[in-house]
Amino acid sequence: MLQPQNRLKADRDFKRVLKIGRFFNSKEMRIKALSNSLPHSRFGFVISTAIDKKATVRNRIKRQVREVVRLLIKENLIIPGVDVVMLLGKGLKGLPYEEIQPKVILGLQKLKVLKV
Repeated sequence: MLQPQNRLKADRDFKRVLKIGRFFNSKEMRIKALSNSLPHSRFGFVISTAIDKKATVRNRIKRQVREVVRLLIKENLIIPGVDVVMLLGKGLKGLPYEEIQPKVILGLQKLKVLKV
């Protein structure tokens, strides 16, 4: 589970990132990032009911992506001071964690959110 300081919660923060943030698109997800004035990075996750009507399926995808991000933060690989919103898509449905992890890392690397 992400630490409270690493969670993007306020609706105005989500809207700000979605409106003016840099973006990365792939078949599986869209990622938008925008710098903030905080000493830590914050992440938000969005998944539509169009992906699957069952909340358990959507929540599983969110948990898997959130775990990838949590481990990257724990290993100190995320640059500080960035707000990131991940719009998760159908391409992630049914994928195991081992296949989701490189897709998330690739997207974060393209946006220069990772230190490596």
